[in-house]
Formats: sequence, structure tokens, C-alpha cells
Amino acid sequence: MGIDISSQSNSILFIDDAGNHLIKKPFSLPNDQQGANELI
Repeated sequence: MGIDISSQSNSILFIDDAGNHLIKKPFSLPNDQQGANELI
């Protein structure tokens, strides 16, 4: 998993050990408690 963190949002991409993307494109969640809960 890769997460690009900023003050407003986090962009998330799931990849495996070989570098294959496990989802088609990254998605974003807010950088707050609700966003963290959604990611979990």
C-alpha cells in the first residue's frame, strides 16, 4: 500500500510485493479521523 499524505487528504494505492496494482487507480480520503476510520 502506498499513501501520499497532505494536510487536507490522503491518496491511497494498493500494490503487491511485485509492484502490481491491486486497484485500478488511487483514491483519496480526508486527512482526519473519519478518513482514517474509512481506511481501516
